[in-house]
Parts: sequence; structure tokens; C-alpha cells
Amino acid sequence: MQITGTIRIGEANAACRKIGARQRGSVLWILVPSIVLGFGVFFFADLVQTWVNFDIGLPYWIVILCVVYPAFIFVVRKFSIWRFRKRLTGKGTPLDMPVHMTVSPDSLSYELADVQQRAKWSAVSELFLAKGYWIFLVQSSPWFAPKRLFSDEGAERAFLRDALSNMTDAARARSPDAVTFAQAGNP
Repeated sequence: MQITGTIRIGEANAACRKIGARQRGSVLWILVPSIVLGFGVFFFADLVQTWVNFDIGLPYWIVILCVVYPAFIFVVRKFSIWRFRKRLTGKGTPLDMPVHMTVSPDSLSYELADVQQRAKWSAVSELFLAKGYWIFLVQSSPWFAPKRLFSDEGAERAFLRDALSNMTDAARARSPDAVTFAQAGNP
């Protein structure tokens, strides 16, 4: 089975959070220490301000941390995608690239423009849905199968059933949502 279509550079950026969680584990292991460290720095800064008799107040620091920083991250993310695309087009890379994925009994093949990759099924660790993309994690590298490339839900289910039937038992066990979706409506 195979799917073919076009993917735009940077379009799957929204899926990166879920891919990262699958690759590194829960973001809490990064977020909680960062927040604790951040508040520690702000409390230390407030203490220093009090010692030197220059106090702008801790509530201002909390506003910066809780409001300004998330807004800044949102703007930076949008800007970085725009800049990434601009730099690539400046190097002659097209923004829209043909994508072709083939499921065969011995391997999964992924072609993105002029790059061709092939992986044995033992290298596929899991399959999951993230923001409109079926993601195959192949030795921790995400291979994207956009849902929009399937002609209908039946074709999507058949493609996933074929892929899942070739994956290892352990990989299928790590892909419960894909298994459930692929088997829905199947006698």
C-alpha cells in the first residue's frame, strides 16, 4: 500500500509537541524544573532588590513570567517558521515537496522530494496521530503521513492495518490509538 501527495515545509510544526513527548517523555520533566528555577531566580532578584533598596515588586516579575513570556514564545514560534521557510527558499529548496510512503512486507519506505529512506519494520517503534498526521517513529525520527493524502477513511484504515500488521508486537502495543482506529468498522 502507498500514499502520495505534497507536504509543505514547516506545516507539521504543530505535531512537534506530541512527537517530542513520544521521543523524550513527559514535558513535565523539563517544565517543572524550569518553572522552579525561574521562580527561584525571581525570588532571588526580589531579595537583592530589597537589599539594595530598589524594589519594583515581585508581582511585576510574576506578570512577566506568566503573561509576557508565553506570548513571546508564540510570536517567536511563528517567526521562526517564517524565517526557516525564507532561508530554505533562498537556498533554492522548494516549500512544497512531494511525499510518497510505501508499506511493504519487509520495509517502510519514505520519499520526500529527492530524499529516499527505507526502514525495516524492526526500526519502527510506534505509530500515532498528531495534529492531522500519522507519525511513524523510525528510530526516533518522525516520518509523516498526512491524513489528507488518503482518499477516504476506509483507505486510511486499510493503510494503517497494513502497516500495523508488519510492525513488531511491541511497536503495536505502543500504538493503541492507531490499532483502535485501524480496526474500527472491521469485522
